[in-house]
Amino acid sequence: MIERFARLTEPNLPDEGVRYTRQVTKVWCIFFIINGSIALYSSVAASMAFWTLYNGGIAYLLMAALFSGEYVFRAWWRRRHGAG
Repeated sequence: MIERFARLTEPNLPDEGVRYTRQVTKVWCIFFIINGSIALYSSVAASMAFWTLYNGGIAYLLMAALFSGEYVFRAWWRRRHGAG
């Protein structure tokens, strides 16, 4: 999916870019599996306070951190590989 988004701005994505986007897709998939597992646990076995804290705040902060971290890493990666 991330490769498709990357190709919107760079239709001739080099092989290194394709490999990079596939790795990023794997990282996001792992994140969502873990996040979904915690959300499921919080709805079944945890207190309402934990559910509210995690699903109403912590999960969004973690998503923002992953997105921001990947954005910074991508900028560094592109400079290193001469892609802009």
